[in-house]
Amino acid sequence: MVKFIGNVHGDEPLGRELLFLLANWLCDNYMKDPLATLIVNNVRLHILPSMNPDGFSLRRRNNANNIDLNRDFPDQVSVKKRRGETKH
Repeated sequence: MVKFIGNVHGDEPLGRELLFLLANWLCDNYMKDPLATLIVNNVRLHILPSMNPDGFSLRRRNNANNIDLNRDFPDQVSVKKRRGETKH
């Protein structure tokens, strides 16, 4: 499984744009380009272009609830107390 997450910080849109380009390339080239076909057929791929769409629209690092999602990002190892945005 491969997971791509972009735009964790709303004021950093480059990752978001790159993930849109990747998704479009995969869709446009599936069954035409051997690499695109290989990826789509063999990789469990999750693409989340914008983890922070409200921060993106406000053009600021934090989300609409003023939380920096990067500082409260869940992982598979630690079981820390998380804030409301990421506790589930």
